[in-house]
Amino acid sequence: MALRIMRLSEVKAVTGLSKTTIYRFAKEGRFPSRVSLGERSLPGRPAWIPTDTVCQEAREMASNGLTVAQIADCLGISESTLYSKQGEYKEFLDAIKRGRAEGIHKVSNALFEKATQGNVTAMIYYRKVRDRANWGENQPEPLREIPPMQIVVDSRAAEG
Repeated sequence: MALRIMRLSEVKAVTGLSKTTIYRFAKEGRFPSRVSLGERSLPGRPAWIPTDTVCQEAREMASNGLTVAQIADCLGISESTLYSKQGEYKEFLDAIKRGRAEGIHKVSNALFEKATQGNVTAMIYYRKVRDRANWGENQPEPLREIPPMQIVVDSRAAEG
């Protein structure tokens, strides 16, 4: 009979045992012991490392207004991978930050140009964003003092 090597996930599925039980049984000699297949045999995708080209692409995508989820999709990685690689590779994080800043700069300049050319909607929006204290829609209502009042408890009301 030929030996067949199975991954842990497959052993769990076939036997219905938990990982802990499988390892305990192997230690007790009641189950075959683990066989190391080496580093190269790890399941899943190969490690993703942001190259200079990837950083440039991410910067361009961010400057065009793409969200983190959209950038991750375009790069073929998950959002969690994108966030973890931003933590690992400062140049990757900086590229996305620069891209966002460039995008905000482009939009701000376009809005300012429209406003200075007489576009009333652009003027109003610009004022609302740049001068919220005077133009913002969510102005807090001024606090008004409640006049003092006298509360009288009638003990007869509780009896009835």
